[in-house]
Amino acid sequence: QQQQQHKPTHHHLKLWRPGAGARFVAWCHLGRFDVSEHLAELLPAAWVFCHVGKQEIKQAEVITVTGGFFDNTADAYLGRVVVWRDCSKSNSVRALTFDKLNEFSPEAWPVVNKGFAGGSWYKDKLYVCLPNRVAVVDPASGWSITGYLDDPGFNDLHHVHAYDDGVLVANTGMDSVDYLSHEGQLLWRTPLADNTDDQSGVQGAEKKVAVATSTVGPSCADPCAGPDVATPASQNTVRLGHAATCGDFGDVRDQNAHTRRRGKNKVHVNFVSVVAGGGGGAGDSLRGQVTATLLQPKRIVRVDVKQTPVLTVVAQLDPTSPPHEGFVKRVPRFGNKELMWSSTVDGRVVAVDVGTGQLVQAWDLSEYPDVPRGWTRGLCVLDDGFLVGSTVVRGSAKEWLSQHNATWNFDFKDSKTAVVFVPFDGVTNPCSVDVLPRREAKVFSLLNQTGAVASNEHIGQM
Repeated sequence: QQQQQHKPTHHHLKLWRPGAGARFVAWCHLGRFDVSEHLAELLPAAWVFCHVGKQEIKQAEVITVTGGFFDNTADAYLGRVVVWRDCSKSNSVRALTFDKLNEFSPEAWPVVNKGFAGGSWYKDKLYVCLPNRVAVVDPASGWSITGYLDDPGFNDLHHVHAYDDGVLVANTGMDSVDYLSHEGQLLWRTPLADNTDDQSGVQGAEKKVAVATSTVGPSCADPCAGPDVATPASQNTVRLGHAATCGDFGDVRDQNAHTRRRGKNKVHVNFVSVVAGGGGGAGDSLRGQVTATLLQPKRIVRVDVKQTPVLTVVAQLDPTSPPHEGFVKRVPRFGNKELMWSSTVDGRVVAVDVGTGQLVQAWDLSEYPDVPRGWTRGLCVLDDGFLVGSTVVRGSAKEWLSQHNATWNFDFKDSKTAVVFVPFDGVTNPCSVDVLPRREAKVFSLLNQTGAVASNEHIGQM
């Protein structure tokens, strides 16, 4: 009888706001009420359930989350954030919910504390990076891995972009953009810096880098098998294919290779994309072009993966804000201009005019006192706002920003792993949802899954 009297009503739940789980737990502990974090995780879903039942909110966008764990395992996970919108004409975002779709332990070459990096949707399949191979995930098969794209020269992969012409990979450990066929054949490996072990500094984005023009044979289990390719004409040439990989670096996919090469990349390519263009705007000059986001020099450059490239700067970002993404998206609020979007590690989201390279707008998460903060990474832009990921700042990450003449503008002891929605209108309140708080999870990328199984319009919108 007592339980019935204290059963929560719709009125009580209406006071709840998703993302407040940690504050709820803290409040209960202050009042010496014992409540588990697991219960707090369920409260946002309960809030949504009640308001859906009252026909006050509706399910809208579905966002795929990719990531891993900082628990000394090599495990990876896929999750889903659902955006819930008001049923009124405002159609404003009211809440976010999260659930885990699947978890994976690598079958080969496990690398601890890595998991999944960035990915993209293409023809009903999710292409997503492990540190040393590209996994192909099929939602129709229970979100299981149905195939891999492999190459012995894969090291610390950060992002994959699959599209009609093939597959582009941000090969971060080797400072290159790799271009593969859909079957996994390595066609080109385009270096973005001198790919040597010395640390003479970051190469300028305008530096010409000569690339051999040969293609390679199909992927093979033996990294030393496959055809030979041309000997490089200069130190700035990286040979293509498996024979070159063996001769220059060997197989760089295992834990030892990752440990050995950690911190030796010079430009740290985080993201690779193909500009869709269209619509007659300034961005049409980039239509069909490949762009790469370089963390160390804080710039986004245009890359020609098939010819001797001149890395043309598309956007030069703040020198103290290391970027993660770099994709073009039109948003009605900004006149449907082609804007280059990126999140930065220190908690900013920026939009740059593709035609002029000028900053259009920047959002600083420190100006939103109630949103979770952490290592900022993962970005998905909607018509009325953006979703951005945060990850708890741990270990060496606490001092990492000092390498870029910056500091965390929040107490990293309070950092959280979560996904936040920030509206463009400046009036609607932001909302958030925690991501696997009972395990040391990280958020790496956010991919708009809405309609992905039926279309490919959102590719690159991370």
